[in-house]
Amino acid sequence: MTTPANDNDIDRVYALILERRPMGSANLKKRKAVRRNAYDKGGKRMRERLDRTSAAAHTFFFMRPLFIMEFLAHCDLYTLMALAHTGEYARDLVKAFFMANLRVLVSRHLPLTYIDQFFRLLETSFSAIAGSTVSAVVTAPYRHSWTPTNLNIFVPCGYTFMWRDFFEHIGLEESDIQPGIDPKFAQTTRSHLVYQSVMLVRIYV
Repeated sequence: MTTPANDNDIDRVYALILERRPMGSANLKKRKAVRRNAYDKGGKRMRERLDRTSAAAHTFFFMRPLFIMEFLAHCDLYTLMALAHTGEYARDLVKAFFMANLRVLVSRHLPLTYIDQFFRLLETSFSAIAGSTVSAVVTAPYRHSWTPTNLNIFVPCGYTFMWRDFFEHIGLEESDIQPGIDPKFAQTTRSHLVYQSVMLVRIYV
């Protein structure tokens, strides 16, 4: 287990770094003065560095939104997650970027007039989008060569009726047949509902 450093340990470290020689016999006031000067110099450099960083961040975050979105579109997932951890504004910016991409992908399966209602229902029913749609959202748009062919939604037991009403309201028909999926696989995944129209939506419970 690591033992916390005491004042003597800190004094010796500063002695080795700043004067290159032991200070065990030096006066206590002198040692404190050396430490204080080191703190002041380090603090000044840190403030200068923060000023430069703040200026760069201010320039970046107050650019035109379309320019920022174009910049984020070229970032990979790790870069976006790192950016989101730099501050509240950056986190909101990354969330907005992911949501914008998700809305574009969902709009390929649902009429635009129902997109807002779809996301409200997603939150109300504690459901989640999964599968290739999510993969497309977290993959840099300029590097993937595929697009989702369906919309997979995971719904908790007891909330499927809300989705049934929603899909019937927008004109999708319920079907027990899952095109392109082996019946055994369908049974394993416990697919509950499949709504077919021009597109395909699967709901899992």
